[in-house]
Amino acid sequence: KQWYQRRVRGDSKRVPIRNLDDFSQKQMLMSYYKRTEETQPTAPGEDGIQRGTPEFYTQELRKEFEGESSTVKVLESLRVSLQGNTIRWLKSFGAEDGLQLLLHWLAKSQDREYQLVTYECVKCLKVFMNNKYGLMAMM
Repeated sequence: KQWYQRRVRGDSKRVPIRNLDDFSQKQMLMSYYKRTEETQPTAPGEDGIQRGTPEFYTQELRKEFEGESSTVKVLESLRVSLQGNTIRWLKSFGAEDGLQLLLHWLAKSQDREYQLVTYECVKCLKVFMNNKYGLMAMM
């Protein structure tokens, strides 16, 4: 019953858009595509890997500990990427040993008592497990 109610609610939001003329719908799509292009990863860095890709984050997590603030910034950025990207992106991050690296940093931060790093690792893990793939990977 809840699924049906959500579906009906979602359909009621679509009706006004469906009633628009083709030109207006096309403008809305172009605006959407333009916004999504702006949020895509930026140009490759000095090492040839684009910022915002799963490879970038796994490379950053493989680096030696350079200080709590830099690690927290990487983890915060990773959490935002995990929340905002597709399941395909998440699977790619998992395939690059991203989950193992997060667990490694969680253990490492607890050994050294870096509370902010521990907190951000837990937040990243929570977002990672917020879907079927992430849950199955944790098991």
